[in-house]
Amino acid sequence: MGVTHRRTLIFDKENEVITITDDLVAKTSQEYIAEIPLHLHPSVNVEKADNQRYILLHDKTRSVEVQFDSLLHSKEVRGQEDPILGWYSPSFRIKEPTTVLYSTATFKGSAQLITTLTVKN
Repeated sequence: MGVTHRRTLIFDKENEVITITDDLVAKTSQEYIAEIPLHLHPSVNVEKADNQRYILLHDKTRSVEVQFDSLLHSKEVRGQEDPILGWYSPSFRIKEPTTVLYSTATFKGSAQLITTLTVKN
């Protein structure tokens, strides 16, 4: 039983795009759920552009567009207690809520999930 996961990251410096490819291959025909959390620093603001696309903003920098694969169901999670998700710890015994872009996909056999991060001016 189980799933083999291989992640590939490609940085296109000229176009300022990072492509993350997650290849998942199941050893059985049962259904699996893939989870992809993208943890963000508390100073990053998130704007939802559409179901699969988010814009990440910071006060003194350019924005980053995150485009999730169409197979993924994405949502923002912040400061969740059960299960624990969406927290940042700047030091020991201190935590503050932060945003996690949490994506899931259900698959059988194999799946390829592609996420792109594009720096915008």
